[in-house]
Amino acid sequence: MRRWDALLDACHARGIRLIIDFVFNHTSAKHPWFLQAVEYYKTLAQGAKPDYGVCPYAAYYHFSTEKKGASGWYRVGNTEWYYEGMFWDQMPDLALENEQVRRELENAASFWLNMGVDGFRLDAVKEYVSGSPESNNEILSWFSDYVTSVNPVAYLVGEAWETNAVGLSVYYKSGITSLFDFPVAQATGSVATVIKSESGEKLASLLTRSAEIYGAVNPSFIDAPFLSNHDTSRISAQYVNDPIKMKLAAGILLTMDGSPFVYYGEELGMNSMGKKDENKRLPMHWSDTDTTGTPLPPSGADSVEQKFPALDIQMSDPLSLYSYYKSAIRVRNENPELARGTVEIVPSLTSGSVCAVTKTYNENTILVCYNIGETSANLVLSDTPFAKYKLYNALAVDEQPVALEKGVLTIPPCAIAVLRPKG
Repeated sequence: MRRWDALLDACHARGIRLIIDFVFNHTSAKHPWFLQAVEYYKTLAQGAKPDYGVCPYAAYYHFSTEKKGASGWYRVGNTEWYYEGMFWDQMPDLALENEQVRRELENAASFWLNMGVDGFRLDAVKEYVSGSPESNNEILSWFSDYVTSVNPVAYLVGEAWETNAVGLSVYYKSGITSLFDFPVAQATGSVATVIKSESGEKLASLLTRSAEIYGAVNPSFIDAPFLSNHDTSRISAQYVNDPIKMKLAAGILLTMDGSPFVYYGEELGMNSMGKKDENKRLPMHWSDTDTTGTPLPPSGADSVEQKFPALDIQMSDPLSLYSYYKSAIRVRNENPELARGTVEIVPSLTSGSVCAVTKTYNENTILVCYNIGETSANLVLSDTPFAKYKLYNALAVDEQPVALEKGVLTIPPCAIAVLRPKG
C-alpha cells in the first residue's frame, strides 16, 4: 500500500480529492465467495435445498433451479442450479437484499474511507435490480447513508446509463450526491446535438436543464456531466477529429454546473476505433519517443492510429487540445460561479449562434457568453445591465481573440467569454 499512500498524499497536498471505483452490482466469477458457493451447490443432491448455515456464501448471489429468462442465467456445472449474471457469466450478480452481503460491503467501504479515500464511483446502479428503480433507489439510499455516516463529506457518483434526463432524475430520489449525466454525453447527447445545431437557444436550454429537472427531485444534487467514458466512443470519433468542435465541446463541458468528468486522453484527442471496448481503453498517449512506464494495450485491442500528437508535443503548443483543456480548467477554478452558481438565461443576448447566461453564487454574478457558430458575433453590452462588466476570461479555439471594446463584446467562432463586474 506504499504506492497507494503516496498517491493519496500527493493528491491531498494539491487539494485534489480522490475517489475510486466501487463495484458491487457483481463480483468476478473467480471471487472466493462465488467459488465457495458454486462448490457447495455442486454437492447438493437433486431437489435438496441449500443450508446457508453450512455455506453462507450460497446466499450471497442469486441461485435458482429455474433459468429466469433467455439470457443472464448460467448453469452451475452439471447441476440443476443456475446463477444470475446480467452482464456476463464471469460477473455473477450479488444478492444485495441480503443483510450479510450489505455488512460485507460496508466493511469494504469503511476500509477505503479509513484509508483516506474521499468517495466512490458506483458502477451500474440501474442494474442492482434490473428493471426496478424503486429497489435500486433503496440500495443507493442504504449505501449513501452508510458512507456519509463514516465520512459526512464523502462524494458519491453513480453510473445510471439513462439517456433521458427525466428518466435519470428518478435515481436522484435516492439522495445520492451525483449521477453521471448520460443525456449530455456521446455523439447523440445534448452537447454534440447543440454544437451541430449552432443554436444559442438550445445551448441555453441545456445549461439550465440539470437544475430544472434533477434539482426538482434532489435540491442538493451535484451534476456530473461528461462527454465520453470507457464504454463509449471517444470525442475524436464524435467530432470526426475536428479540433475546433472538440475544443468547443470541452469548453461547454467545463463551464457547466457541478463536477464535470474528463475521460483520460480526451485532453489529447486520443482516438478509439469501432465498438470494441478494448479500443476505447488504450494506454495514455504520453509520448511517441519515450514509452517508459507506458503499459501495454488491453488484450484484444487493435492498433489504432492516433491523429493528434502525444502529450509531450502538445504541452509546448499553445493552440493544442491539451493547452485548451488547461485553460478551461483554469477558467473554471478562477470562477467558482461556473460550478456552483444559479443559472439564468439572458434572453436579450441569446439569439442565433449566441447564448448568454448569468451564474450567481455568494451574491456574485458573472456573465458567460458562448458563440457556437462559424462566424464572429458582436454583442452590444453598453445598454444592458452588463455595461459595467469587464472581460475576465476567454476561451478561444484559435488565434482569434475575444475582445470587449467600447461596450461591444466580439466573440470569434466557437469561443466563450466570461465577464465580471468591474471593481
